[in-house]
Amino acid sequence: KIAGLVTGLEKEETPIAKEITHFIKLICGVAFVFGVIFFLMVFIIQKSWLSAMQYMLGIILANVPEGLIVTLTVCMTLSANQLKKKNCLAKTLQAVETLGSTSCICSDKTGTLTENQMNVSHLFCNFKILGKADHAHVADPTYATLCLAASLNLKAVFSHETLDQPIEKRKIMGDASESAILRYMEINRSATQTQEENPKEAEIPFSSAYKYQVTIHRMQATQSYYLIMKGAPEIVLEYCTSVHTDEGDQPITPQVKKELKENFIKLANMGERVIGYCDIKLPVTEYSLGYKFDTQQRNFPLEDLNFVGAISMIDPPRHEIEKSIALCRQAGIRVIMVTGDHPVTALAISRQCGTITLPTAYDYAFEHHIELSDVPPHIRNQFQAAVITGDELRKMSVNDLKAAQSKYAEITFARTSPQQKLFIVETYQSLKHVVAVTGDGVNDSPALKKA
Repeated sequence: KIAGLVTGLEKEETPIAKEITHFIKLICGVAFVFGVIFFLMVFIIQKSWLSAMQYMLGIILANVPEGLIVTLTVCMTLSANQLKKKNCLAKTLQAVETLGSTSCICSDKTGTLTENQMNVSHLFCNFKILGKADHAHVADPTYATLCLAASLNLKAVFSHETLDQPIEKRKIMGDASESAILRYMEINRSATQTQEENPKEAEIPFSSAYKYQVTIHRMQATQSYYLIMKGAPEIVLEYCTSVHTDEGDQPITPQVKKELKENFIKLANMGERVIGYCDIKLPVTEYSLGYKFDTQQRNFPLEDLNFVGAISMIDPPRHEIEKSIALCRQAGIRVIMVTGDHPVTALAISRQCGTITLPTAYDYAFEHHIELSDVPPHIRNQFQAAVITGDELRKMSVNDLKAAQSKYAEITFARTSPQQKLFIVETYQSLKHVVAVTGDGVNDSPALKKA
């Protein structure tokens, strides 16, 4: 789908190409007008067609700047050379000028504003937030279940070349979040061994559209199948009807759900990425060993799951990022964070980076201990900064988004899909902004191509 989005995009003309076209039309118009005037004047005075034609051609040719393209190419090459000294490589010469006329930067968070070095910082289970170094609960059933689920539901693997090195120094093939979990679980729970003992039988890979990942494992101890779902905690929670506690499974009531969500927000407020886990032990009577799981037809349950807990990771902002963003602002460039993370995590990192400095509706909700949806509309309209989520974007028309982009001085977009990132860029372009996009993920490619 993403590849289709990218290939279907039309390249827009660069600002300098538009200006050159406009300039050439203007010069041609002036040249022809003067040519015609001189033709008429000479013809009236000298009564000679030939002289009049000579004058007209001479005037037209004299007005056309033949050296314009050469001069521009030389200027841009010199500029590109200057940029190269600052570790900036321009793919095309026109990009040099476009970069100079940028008025809005849409930046991805992970790996662009942050260091892309995720580390597990907290675990949440049995309604308690535990620090990564807190090993007092290792024997608790819920803690053990969370660690088992986290160890098994992983796509990241250690690179073969570095297997003989200490775990902290081993290279990992996989994304930053999974790498952090694998490293932590390998140190504390020998994740690789757990995976070998309980092989993966089926998998629904993570997608930014539905924001979860599912794996099914054949468990050695019970000789049965075990399904684990992980993903955005508020999404994962919707598939659950009960929650694991040390006293046994407890049904999820609106009160329990509220308490769980409050804990997710507590972690997100620290600028941490939160990943939720839930599981279900598939009954041997229905899913006997050798059962063929079909991930397309989904011949296994994906509802009435048990919520296990969550793991949160910290990805610190890059060194001196605040200064860079302040410089962009001084130059009159708007910096907008566009991320797939939880809105509260996105807001916390935006504050640390300096892309949001003014109060938002989220701050009002935290201060008054209410849900965001309970913030009165007249108060919400007073804020100059906003965090807009993917769900809100889905309900917005182009005009609604244009109005929001014009109204708010500072915006962060959270829980966005690749299509929405593209929609955001296109809307800023329609507001006559020259948009630059920075991002290192596949989901940024449509927006990158469009900008």
